[in-house]
Amino acid sequence: MRWVLRKVLMPALRRGNFFTYAFNFGRVPEPDWLHNMRADGTIQTASLEVAGSEFTKIRTRVLWDGTEVRLSGLESEFGPAAL
Repeated sequence: MRWVLRKVLMPALRRGNFFTYAFNFGRVPEPDWLHNMRADGTIQTASLEVAGSEFTKIRTRVLWDGTEVRLSGLESEFGPAAL
C-alpha cells in the first residue's frame, strides 16, 4: 500500500529537479492540474506504523481542494485503547 500511495501522490509531491533545489532557482510552481483537483473520499487501512508505533483499523475522510488536502474524522486503535 505504501508504494501505491506514493506513486499516486508523486506528481504533487515532486515539483522540481536536482538543479532547481541544488542551485536555489526558486520554488517550482504547482502544476495547473493540481489547482483544479477536487476529491472527497475515505481512506482506510488495517495498520500503519509511525515512528515505531503501530496504529490499527485506521479510517479517515479526505477532502482535497486544489493544493490543500485535509483529513477529518480520523479513527484508529493504538494498543488496547481506541482513539
